[in-house]
Parts: sequence; structure tokens; C-alpha cells
Amino acid sequence: AGGSAAGGSAGMSAKGGAGGAAPDKCEVPPDGSLRKAPAFPATAIRNPVGILFRFMNNCPIKLWVNTSNPAYAFPGGAVELAPKAIKEFDMPNGVSQRVQTYKGAAPGQPSAIQIQFMEMNAAKNQALNYNLSGVDWVGLPVEIKGIGTASDCGVTGCYKPLSDLLTGCPPQLLDTAKGECVAPYHYCEDSKHATEAFCTALVPPALNVRANDPDCKAPGGTNSPADIFGCAGGFWGSQPACCAKVHRGVTDVNASMAKDNCKYYKTAPFDTYSAWSHAQCPFIYSFAYDDVHEQSGFHTCTKGTELDITYCPGDAP
Repeated sequence: AGGSAAGGSAGMSAKGGAGGAAPDKCEVPPDGSLRKAPAFPATAIRNPVGILFRFMNNCPIKLWVNTSNPAYAFPGGAVELAPKAIKEFDMPNGVSQRVQTYKGAAPGQPSAIQIQFMEMNAAKNQALNYNLSGVDWVGLPVEIKGIGTASDCGVTGCYKPLSDLLTGCPPQLLDTAKGECVAPYHYCEDSKHATEAFCTALVPPALNVRANDPDCKAPGGTNSPADIFGCAGGFWGSQPACCAKVHRGVTDVNASMAKDNCKYYKTAPFDTYSAWSHAQCPFIYSFAYDDVHEQSGFHTCTKGTELDITYCPGDAP
């Protein structure tokens, strides 16, 4: 769960810069109390055969939604959501991999911009796993509510108003044309930027962890900024907790400190993008393996039957 590009099975891509503003308090999982969008109305689909997917667009812009795996496509393909629209679908085969969201135009059109994606494995009364991913960019606030018969179902979400979502994005990473704060893998991977302080700041703590942390000594891998920020390159991909320490600026080998999110992003250097995205949207994936010590908002909803997905849940209706 949680990713793309490099970095393994969880939180797989985000590669960030270092230093900068950090959350000013301990991070608390979202519970839906910041939701301003209206509640979903009663469903018109009685006794669904599969997972009931319900979408609400509480944003002031039109959106389009599709799945990354055509075998699990929504009826008719991409779902068009006008502002304030609500649509729902009975998905007998569930959905596997990603639900992707676009603005500007339907996916496949020249002006379409993928603005958000979420990951899930949804099959009725079997698995209902879901998370929000900011590993490649942050561009659209979303809430996912899993509904099932067990206590492990619940809410993960970002409640920043759309108009305020990109406030404080590290300037190198702000893509004003797309309206996204981009995790800086491509920025730091580009030879024009790879030696800049923004990209190299995590190299010394990464080398220190590799040399001195007894849980993190392993052969192989590289120490390039792209590999460090992406939890890739052999060693980092096989040692997710070690990469998480470097991202979060908690390189003390004390296990209790590494598990205390009140300590994260307080002592530079740390991953700027991750610090910023967690301040804007607590408990979303912001880098590869951000699920270490359960900081990613990943949910396993046992015997889940329904997913309610709201775009711009923190905007007034």
C-alpha cells in the first residue's frame, strides 16, 4: 500500500528535500471531526452484490475518477463528477490497485491533470484496505471512510480547504501550472539539482545511520540523494525503518524515540516535503515506507462493504 515509482511495497515513491517547517505538535489520526462537507444521503442501491463505492465532489471544480487497473473499471469508464455531484456504484469484483482523480479533462485527454490517487484492495467481505497517497504529490484533499462490521474500519482524510492546501509548499516543489506540491524525486534526480543543498541535506544523516545504527547496517545500495529520499537502492529498500528515521529526522537508535511522532520533523535535517505534507494532511503516506510505526493512515477494514469517498471534505458545502 501507499505508493509508486521506487521504494518497495509501501509508500513507494516520495523523495524529498530536507529542513524547513515541521508540525508544531504531535500528530493525531483524523477522525472526521473536521469534515465540513454534507453527509452522504441514503444510498439508492439496495443490497449491493459487491463493494458499494460512493463519491461526493464537494470541490468547486469538475473532477474525473478512474481506476488504474482496467479489469476493475467503474461502469462506463471514467466517472465525471460535477461540483457537488454524488455518484455511487455497485462493484461486484471490487477494486484493486488505484483510484485516480483528474481535473481539467477526462483521463487520456491532452488537458487532463492527475491531481490525486488513493490505493486500495477492495473485495466484499474479504479485504477492504485503503490509504491516501501523497508520495508523488499533494494536490487535492480527500476523505475515505470504510464501512464494515469491525472496529478496524474508519476514516483517513485530509481536511485542508482546497484553497489553502498548497500553502507552505517548499518553493522548489510548487507546480503552479498543475496546482500540486510535488515530492522532489525528479527534482533531486535531475543532475541540474542533485548537488544542491536541498537534495544533499539528508546524505550525512543517512550515512550516519548506515554506519552506526545496529539495526541498519547492511551491505549494498547507494547513498545518492534520489535513493535516500526514495527509500530505494538496495539497502534502503530492504531497511524501511532505517529510511523512515532519516526522513523524519529521528536518527537516535532509541526505539521508543523512533516510535514517538512528537519527535518527528523537529531536528533538522529532515524531509521538508514529508514534514509539510504531514502538517497539511496528518497520517497520509508522504514517503516510501511512511507506514513504519503506523503513521500513514492505512486502514484494513475487516469484512468491509462500502467506501465513501469525499473530495474537498474540509470545504464548506
